[in-house]
This record gives sequence, structure tokens and C-alpha cells, in this order.
Amino acid sequence: LERTQTPPRELLQELTIRQSPLWAGTAGNRGHRSLATVWELSLDWIRDEDAAGLQILDICAYLAAEPIPLDLFKSHSNDLPQPLSTAAENPMLFTHAVATIVGCSMARRNPSGHLQLHRLVQEWLQTRHPKLAEKHEKLSGPAASTTEEPATSPAAQQHPLATALAVLCAAAPADTDDPQQWPRWAELLPHVLETVGAVDSTAGADVVCGF
Repeated sequence: LERTQTPPRELLQELTIRQSPLWAGTAGNRGHRSLATVWELSLDWIRDEDAAGLQILDICAYLAAEPIPLDLFKSHSNDLPQPLSTAAENPMLFTHAVATIVGCSMARRNPSGHLQLHRLVQEWLQTRHPKLAEKHEKLSGPAASTTEEPATSPAAQQHPLATALAVLCAAAPADTDDPQQWPRWAELLPHVLETVGAVDSTAGADVVCGF
């Protein structure tokens, strides 16, 4: 209401009409469906205001519900889709993208400046995308779908899960035996475990990059 200045009566009408189809078949989760409708309205606003912010949300949906270091995006822009790749290279554009999603209460910033999403928000955001294996099959065709490929293959590149895996591969220190790298690994490990688990469950693919 504060961000869009939508009259309360108009918002109530919109929420009544637009029951989320994404969780419509979830028995016993009426509250979840109501939340999803509110989130859909917020995503529509974010999509119009800053598409890079929407891409950040989609990628973070496949990371852990733990603080997410923003240098995953800013230091690895080559692994990101457009327009997020361009925004990650421009501090003002990136700050605006993050401020947009935080301002809509889709994520929050912790005292260290890291981004964090609620598990329920992450779960709902994931329902907006096909399984990674399904996307790969559509892009590769029936003949190619019988061949297992890693989640970082060109056919799967634009899926948020594949992007999450790519930036983690790029950010993870190579030397796990170096004590100086352990604080960084402690920061990234929850996200590595979450993303690798998502790849295993959605794609059935072998995970590369030493994970």
C-alpha cells in the first residue's frame, strides 16, 4: 500500500479476484494461497519497476533461507542473465534492484547487509518455474533428453537454479584445506547444500564444480 499508493478498497477487490492459481491445488493451505496472491501482486509491481530485482528473487529462491552475501551477484556478473548482469556491474542499478524487493517485503537485509528470504517465499517462487529437467527436455528435444547433462549445460543456463549453481561454483574457494578460507566456506556452505539438493531432486543430474 505504501509503495504503490493503491486505495485499500481497490487492493481488497484485486485480492478477491486474483486467487493464485499456483497453489490452488494445495489442499488445506488456504492461507498459503492467500499469501501467494499478495505476493503475485508484489511481483507484478517489481517486474514493472525493476526486472533485475525479480531475477534476484528467482535465483535466491534456490539458495538457503540463510543470509545471502550480495557479492555472489556483484562479483560474478558474467554468470547472470540480463538485465541482472548489467545491474550487478553498476552499484546504483544493483542497489535499486535490491531496494525494490526489500521495499516490497519480499526479502530483508540483515545488519551485515546480506539478503534473506523466508522459506515460504522461496517455496512459492520455485513454483513459478518448471523443474530443471523439464526445461532441459523442452529445449533439447526428445532425442537429446535421454542424455544426462549437468545443470550448467547451455540448455539449462537461464533457469534460476542453474544460475544459482553457477555463481556458487564461481564464488566457492578452491582450497578447502586453507583455514583462511573457512569463514567464506561457512558463509556459502548452507547455500551450496541447498542448491545441490535442489539439483539432485529436480534434475537428476550429476553436480559438477567439485561440489
